[in-house]
Amino acid sequence: MADTSSFRSLGALPDLSVDAVRNLSTLVSDLLNGHPTELSLMTPALMLGAPDMKAVRDAMLPPPDKSVVHETQRFWRAASATHSGPSEVSISQDTSEETAKFTFRLTLGNELSSEMETRLRFVSVDQMSQLKGAKFAARMATDDAIVETTLPLSATAVGAYVALAHDANPIHVDVLAAKAAGLVGPVVPGMLLCALIEAAYQKAAGIQDAAEMKTRFMAPVPVDEATRLVLVPRGPAGAWQQARVFCVTEGNMIAAISDIRGVA
Repeated sequence: MADTSSFRSLGALPDLSVDAVRNLSTLVSDLLNGHPTELSLMTPALMLGAPDMKAVRDAMLPPPDKSVVHETQRFWRAASATHSGPSEVSISQDTSEETAKFTFRLTLGNELSSEMETRLRFVSVDQMSQLKGAKFAARMATDDAIVETTLPLSATAVGAYVALAHDANPIHVDVLAAKAAGLVGPVVPGMLLCALIEAAYQKAAGIQDAAEMKTRFMAPVPVDEATRLVLVPRGPAGAWQQARVFCVTEGNMIAAISDIRGVA
């Protein structure tokens, strides 16, 4: 965790909307062929839509003539964390012309309940067009790996997520903006991939809650494509207390790799 002295308070924000969390869980459940889902780990991402977070959202926008790429994402939650009551939010922020890092802490009462870290990179059109990822190889999965395939991540589904998260990045919904950024077309938000990974892990591990997830994004997932989630247990003797999850595109490219662990 980051040094406490580097954080500044954003004040008490309203609790995460119960309806928004429920709607996100329903959206993800539908995309995973109807498997019942109750997300908890990555739902603090929805707080970015709060009116008081506008200055933070603006700081995540790229400089002129560049686009923003989501490089890594980390979520952590305390085993005792709940979503009841107002959260005190603090932020540690480090930005430059090329990169930005935002670490958020949510405190309920005097207890640290969760932490979220987002790393962004601001890229040119040429740099964006070179983001291809790496091929997924069969050797990356073990014999006890589980594979979940999503439904196509349609423009409707992506639009629903963007509305819930108040994600203003036009490359997710606007064909012209995506092409101007160096992409073939709109791409799926990285946070939506995190939600799908969390839900798939819950199903594979047979647990309700995950405690931590670290994700590295490697290549874009085009809107309207399905993704393959390859879950590999990494706990002792193949236990699911820890797992690595590969998010693989229809072209067999690794879009993201997540390391995730359950609540002890």
